[in-house]
Amino acid sequence: MSRIRLFQSLGVALALSLLTPVVASARTNTWYVRHGGTGNGSNPLRPTGSLADAQSRSGPSDIIFVLPGSAPLDGGITLQDGQTLVGLGIGGHTPVISNSNPSSNGGNGVVLANDVRVWNLVIQDTARSGIYGLDSTGSDIRNVDVKRANFTGSLTPYSSLVIGPVPHGGIILVSATPGASGEHRISFCKVTDAVAMSVGAFAFYGASTELEVRHSLLSGGIGIPPDSPMIDVGLAGVAEFPGSRVEVTLTHSTVEKRLTYNGRNVLAYAGADADTELSVIGSTVSESGQDGVIGIAALHPARVSVDIRSSLVERSAQLNVEGTLINTPPFDPSRADQSIVSVSVRDSTIRAPGEYEGLESANVGMVPSVFVPAPFTNGTYALSIENSLLEDSSSTGVRIGGNFAALPPDESVYDVELSRNILLDEPIAITIAATGAYIDARRNCWGTPEGLTPDRLELIGGATSDQIDASRPIRCRAH
Repeated sequence: MSRIRLFQSLGVALALSLLTPVVASARTNTWYVRHGGTGNGSNPLRPTGSLADAQSRSGPSDIIFVLPGSAPLDGGITLQDGQTLVGLGIGGHTPVISNSNPSSNGGNGVVLANDVRVWNLVIQDTARSGIYGLDSTGSDIRNVDVKRANFTGSLTPYSSLVIGPVPHGGIILVSATPGASGEHRISFCKVTDAVAMSVGAFAFYGASTELEVRHSLLSGGIGIPPDSPMIDVGLAGVAEFPGSRVEVTLTHSTVEKRLTYNGRNVLAYAGADADTELSVIGSTVSESGQDGVIGIAALHPARVSVDIRSSLVERSAQLNVEGTLINTPPFDPSRADQSIVSVSVRDSTIRAPGEYEGLESANVGMVPSVFVPAPFTNGTYALSIENSLLEDSSSTGVRIGGNFAALPPDESVYDVELSRNILLDEPIAITIAATGAYIDARRNCWGTPEGLTPDRLELIGGATSDQIDASRPIRCRAH
């Protein structure tokens, strides 16, 4: 055996030793694939040369090892239940999968099955999603770098009545069969320059999807269609129709730079009697063409909860953090007023929103949205901001309610509590544009010994100063 071959074999052996617990516990077949391989894939010295061959030879719960080659393995792969797809990085080289052919595995890099693992790979230049899962019961995606996914700007067969078609993207997870349930983890991954969407979790028709994104970077990308982008999202959680539920947790991660004029870095949506919960913990959300983090309820009733803790949200073109009820026709008119969008911000910094096509910016906004020329569906907005810093808004710090001259007034209930925050926004700290709002703003620092002065409180559309209690201001402290 040549010295080069010997060193390669030792590298494979070392990599295999690190995966021994997985291999030993599975007690199933292992397969090996490398670009240019000519073997049957039965051992690392006789790898098969194509993902298609590895896919056809392997069975459920098998382990497929991808070895570094002179070029990417093109064509993608569809996993079977229980399988593990592992890249063995040797000599600093990580194996690469691509798929330029929409007719091969749907144009996706990796198609998930039930209870599967995808580890230690680069997935790049895929015609559709880098990783796509439909009704997958669970996946563990770890140390995967997804680059330039969905270069064709394609859409999946699924669609939301309000958000629109579900796009392909970097990592797209859809549960669309009544009663289907999926639990997915994305850890230590990068998703960069994905067209339409970096990562998305969707649930329709009574299904549910849970997604945790940890220690990962979701960055850049363009919307579709490119001349009038309507879909441009970094991280999305979308649930629609009765019984559907999505839970998305973003932990110690960064979502950034969805920069088209409809770009939103993090989006949580529920419609038609569905529920969506979003948690952003210890993370950074930065630079977007419209919103940083947005919670949307429509087709009422629907319920959306957004929890932001120990995080930084900054530099969104319009609103850094937004909660909104859209005035769509109700799904159930008898319960339409039961919709709620709840936003909680704790121990966080929200700063530097910009201007967006003449619309006023804000660090935090709880505002209705106009979808059709019809009266608003009155629901409930709940906002809690605690022990946080809001600064550097060129318009207003916190905006409560909306004022639309062509529509009847919004009569939703706005329950707002601000406590022990530093609110340094100029020229306006608080805007109230809803007669149904009450703001408990006691015990905050407003940047001056006088507290919230009248010139920094904006009242619109019949709102009055007795709708806010900003008494007992506190001294600013380091944040």
